[in-house]
Amino acid sequence: MSKDWIRPQDELPPEGVIVDCINSVGHVHQLKRQGRLWFVPDGSIYVYYEPQFWQSAAGPAQAEKGSGKP
Repeated sequence: MSKDWIRPQDELPPEGVIVDCINSVGHVHQLKRQGRLWFVPDGSIYVYYEPQFWQSAAGPAQAEKGSGKP
């Protein structure tokens, strides 16, 4: 795992900013935080869990791949 991944218990991302997240089974996806809830990027629904790790959506892995998705 990259050293750029952050545990939500240590630091939360800014509200409303889309970030890359890893869930408890290791899937990488994008979410944004509003208060204590985490939403899909378009804000239409929240997920029932807190991600295990998060990083900026423009993290090093994406910059190297040059794609818009993790």
